[in-house]
This record gives sequence, structure tokens and C-alpha cells, in this order.
Amino acid sequence: MQVSSDCSADYLEVAGRRYCGDQTGTIFTIPFTGQFETIIFKSDSTSEYIGFSIRIRQLQNPPIPVPSTTASPNGCSTRYFNESSFVFTSPQYPSAYKPGQECRFIIQKSSKNVCEIQFKLIQFELPQTPGCVGDYLQIGYSPDRLCGEQTGKTFAFDVISDTLEVTFTADEEDEGAPGFMIQVQQVDLGCSSTIVPPSLLQGPLRSDIIPVLAEPLKAEECEKNLFDTNGHIVLNYIDANRNDHGKNCRYIFHKSKGYCGLHLHFHNFYLTPSTNCTKNFVSLEGRQFCGRQLDGSSVDVAYTYDSKEVIIPYKVNEGQKGVWNISYNQGLCDTDFQSQCSQSIWSPSGYFVFQGNASHSSGELLCDFIIRRWSKRVCKVHFHYEKFEIPGEGSCTSSYLDIVDHKMCGSLNGRK
Repeated sequence: MQVSSDCSADYLEVAGRRYCGDQTGTIFTIPFTGQFETIIFKSDSTSEYIGFSIRIRQLQNPPIPVPSTTASPNGCSTRYFNESSFVFTSPQYPSAYKPGQECRFIIQKSSKNVCEIQFKLIQFELPQTPGCVGDYLQIGYSPDRLCGEQTGKTFAFDVISDTLEVTFTADEEDEGAPGFMIQVQQVDLGCSSTIVPPSLLQGPLRSDIIPVLAEPLKAEECEKNLFDTNGHIVLNYIDANRNDHGKNCRYIFHKSKGYCGLHLHFHNFYLTPSTNCTKNFVSLEGRQFCGRQLDGSSVDVAYTYDSKEVIIPYKVNEGQKGVWNISYNQGLCDTDFQSQCSQSIWSPSGYFVFQGNASHSSGELLCDFIIRRWSKRVCKVHFHYEKFEIPGEGSCTSSYLDIVDHKMCGSLNGRK
């Protein structure tokens, strides 16, 4: 293949890295970061070369170890669990555990639809130290440690990968303590990666656009303005030479005339996870995502009536991994309405505010107020009409607020 500086002429791109020149005999392995891996070949019009012949072989993961309860001589071992409900304990339980141990408990999802793992501390007694620097239990990606007296407490972790690791560490200084017995319940909530789109968007919203010629975002393009009605973005944050690590970057999608929303499809998505996605994230409508939370998802975001752009911030810290492959296209407005005033909430609580004025009297107005489900555990939505005045009584046929096929009008101030 043609040799060029930075492989900018003819190249083959695999997992964000370009290959050109003579690579005969080269062997390398890349991990899957989603449901598929796209290999890009680009050739300019200057020269002709022989090309390439590549043999590809998919490798299976090593077999999952059989759950084991066999302890090492000091009573501590790595144990695996894939049951939907089980109990694990500190070594030597119910006797006091011995000092100088480190144990790992690997929880494997009992089914692909498990979204949450719940923990109940039936008994939990470890020495209390500032910051839990002595003996402690640490669960998954959380930086928080558990120590001291925690018996009876319950909490839950969202599942963002196929396994969740729990680590117990006992230092050499203490003589041990009663330890712990913890009940674990894997919750199958029927997870789905597709987010239901709002009714505002009209026209052909395609989710089958596969980026075949996309180039990775360059380091100097930490803020990228996008004016096209459709396109795609590929980003690879594995390269240690990038100079935009840790920066607050963003994509700015500019609204085109006649379009009212933006459709995003995440063909691939992975960001090194952190608690509440505070370290590495992509932010959509005020909510931060990491891990594989958006992998394979489709999200529709509406332009608000007073905004001409959609801004999507993101951040990846140095030494962390960030890979995504996104296609986007703008959705046409419903031509039966002259203006739009959409708002969206993607948080545990929020406000919808709309102030009517004389400028709306010359034509009909359609507003979509979108409430996105905050988590799989949310089952209901509570409304409080702090202020509500819409002209009309009875059947509410002219002006109204429609909530799940119930039309509201008149004066509802203070209602819940």
C-alpha cells in the first residue's frame, strides 16, 4: 500500500489506528468495544498498488471459571458467582477473620437483562478507621470503601458490564473482626438499550447509517461544530499522544432551517466507567453516560424553540479509554405547525416552563415536553402544577396540555 506521512493518502484503519506501506506479516489483536468492529479502507486517486489480503479470526473469551467455594490455606480465595441470588461471607465466618488477607468476589450477570445488583448487609462488622484505610470492603467501580458497623444496610449498583468485582482487604495490624455476611440479588429489569424517541421528530430518521469513511476527531478539534443535516463521528481515546485528555470538549450541532430535532445512533460506545460517570462522560440533556450505557442506543434530542443548536459535552481523562462511533441526522419539523417550543427533562426532578404571549396568537403552536426515564427503577412521575392557567373549560378542545391522553386546561394552580 502507498506510503505517506501519517498514512494520510491510502490507508487501512482498524480500531482508530491507520496502516499503510508494507505491513506484510503483521499480526495484531484488537478487543471488541461493541456489537461490531468497522474496518475502513481509503484510497486517493494518485497511485495504484497491489492492495492487501487479510485473514481475520474471532477469538472466544476464556471459559468462565466454575463458581468455587474452595478456600486457600488462609481461608481467602477468588470466588465466582453467577446465580441470581446468593450469599457470600468474609473468610473464616462466622469466626473472626485473620489479618493480612485480600479476597476477590466476582459477580457475573445471571442473564443479559440484569440491570442492577442489590446488596443487603446481613452482618457487617469491620474495624472503623478514618477513610477505611485498614480493613475494608470495596464494591465495583465505586471509590468508596465500607468499614465499621454497617449491619442491616442495603444498597444497589447499576450494572455497566458483564461482571462486578467485590474486594475485601484486611491489613496486618488488627487481629481481625467478626466480618460480614452479605446477601446479593441480581435484578432482571428487562434492560433495553433503545430510548423511545419523542413524537416531535418527523421525516426519515435513519439508524442504519454506518460510518464507512469517518476519520477520528483530531486533538486540536476539542470543540467541533457540525452544520450538516447528517453525518458521523468516530473517536478513539486509546492513543496516549493525544493532547486533549482531561479537557472539557463538546460537539455543537447547528440547527438547519426546517429541522426540529437531532437523531443520534451509537453504533459503538465505551468510556472507562466511574461513579456517576463524573470522571469520563458524554452528556446528553444534562445526564452523563459512561461504560457501555449508550452502546447500540438511539437517542432523539429536540431543538428547543429558542435555541439554534444542540450541545453535547464530553470528557476523557488521561490514561482512560474512550471509543465511540456515532451517526447523526436532523429530523424535519411537522409542517402543520408554524413554531416549536419543546423542552426535555432527563433528571430525577425538574421544571417545565412556558409563558404564552401575543406572538403566538397568529398561528397554532405545538410544544412537546419530554420526560426521559431517569433509571429502570423509576415507576411513576409526580406532577405539581405550581402555576397553571390555560384558557378553556370542559372538553379542552382549543388550548390544552395533554398528559397520557388526558387533556388539561383552565386554572389548576397548586394541583398535584
